[in-house]
Amino acid sequence: MKRFKYEWIVLEEVEDEDPTKEEIQRVITESGWKSFYCKEQCYFLEDIAKEIFVRNFYQWNISNEGDYVFIVVKEDGAKNHSVFRVALAYVVAPDVDDIYFEEEIM
Repeated sequence: MKRFKYEWIVLEEVEDEDPTKEEIQRVITESGWKSFYCKEQCYFLEDIAKEIFVRNFYQWNISNEGDYVFIVVKEDGAKNHSVFRVALAYVVAPDVDDIYFEEEIM
């Protein structure tokens, strides 16, 4: 089974709402890229950023809606990368069950 590899870095040290290019480059230079594997090729790097966030948000102490981190993502071996601000968002997803009775109600 083929797996697709992506690389990522979380910008934990960046406090600004909008990090500068220099700040991002400094973190990339000081940190090593982490690997992320997918069973399917993703055509949008933001989907990879979302999945990385879901798997790691608890390690970054993100617990309130609107809390965010910056994640840098690229395809394995690529020179270009994308930076995403990924925030925790609660989604309303109702769970509905049918109720059955022994006797049919008319």
